[in-house]
Amino acid sequence: NKVVLILSLIMNIGILGVLKYYNFFISSMNHLIGTDFNVVHLFVPLGLSFYIFQFIGLLYDSYKGRITTISILDYSVFVTYFPKIIQGPITRYQDFIDELNKNRQYNADLFVRGIYLMTIGFGKKILIADALGKFVNVGFSTNYLTYNSLMSIILILSYTFQIYFDFSGYTDLSRGISYLFNIELPCNFNSPYKALSINDFWKRWHMSLTSFFTRYLYIPLGGNRNGELRTYINTMIVFLVSGLWHGANMTFIVWGFIHGLISCLEKKFKCLEHLNKGLRWIYTFMLINFTWLIFRSESLNQVLVILRNILSFDFSVSDFTLFSPLYLEEITYVLSVLKMSKLDKIMPFVILLICLGLCLCFKNSDEIVENFEPNLMKCFFVIIILSWSLLHFGQKVIFIYEMF
Repeated sequence: NKVVLILSLIMNIGILGVLKYYNFFISSMNHLIGTDFNVVHLFVPLGLSFYIFQFIGLLYDSYKGRITTISILDYSVFVTYFPKIIQGPITRYQDFIDELNKNRQYNADLFVRGIYLMTIGFGKKILIADALGKFVNVGFSTNYLTYNSLMSIILILSYTFQIYFDFSGYTDLSRGISYLFNIELPCNFNSPYKALSINDFWKRWHMSLTSFFTRYLYIPLGGNRNGELRTYINTMIVFLVSGLWHGANMTFIVWGFIHGLISCLEKKFKCLEHLNKGLRWIYTFMLINFTWLIFRSESLNQVLVILRNILSFDFSVSDFTLFSPLYLEEITYVLSVLKMSKLDKIMPFVILLICLGLCLCFKNSDEIVENFEPNLMKCFFVIIILSWSLLHFGQKVIFIYEMF
């Protein structure tokens, strides 16, 4: 029933709008037209946007007749399935229920594959992303004001790799846990930093979100069926909504606008098709880094300050201890024991090169476990990485995409 659909969408989007965006709109209104409305500190449940989007997909699919029956038990499991509730992947009701209701016999192969995938996820999140995050948090809080060109570039690259290994690590954990229950969640990452264009990037990064916006926003708006201009308008709407979905701040809106604009320009002029793959990768990776700077910054003014620091072309570093938060304390300890402390000067570059190599030169997690065969080396890998990760469990762990 269309009336029920509209009322249900209003209710779901209204809950999301009030809890996530009320203060943003009130603050913007106060700033723009001089009003004096009070900002209210509201409690925002973890993963709110993710399961609201799943509700919206369920409602729309029901309206379109793609779902014919819904049992309260299936619905409850769909809503509360814990591996994906906080950060996705965003799943369609019918796909998830079909997967859930297939043969539920114990599968030793999937169980072992799940343990291995979880191990990779722990390593990405705890040993890489959280280490980079210490430097990123300090840099974006206050230190960026004093950073020169080199420090600012390393700061941006650190966040580029932090958000990748953080979100990708969570996805590995989510899919790995599901494998333990003989449930396969949809792939959410496909080596996004190997992308050769912004459009290619969005086919690889957070794939379930891209699929959601395509199915439930882009296509209902008309997609590419109503002429070239309307196609570009629809594309811009999708990216602006995507930016606003990520957070109630002008930085996210600008981030979405730039991605949408570049996506439209790539489709219009097709200029990248004449470049070799190396140049296309450099172009894409530089743009991704620039937009991640906007994404992470607390304000547009902070973006301008960091860009100004880069354009000062000052690549000198007087105090290399500033880079120490970039890597785990164990590395510092090993270097001191081996009396190789002088390597501190190159460790930041080594760490970032390792991160880049892991993104570009190796198979992604899904490719690794696709044809997984246990052996002694993989067993040792699991023992070492899990043990090493467990040693860091005393620290507070926050996933970047929890706030979205």
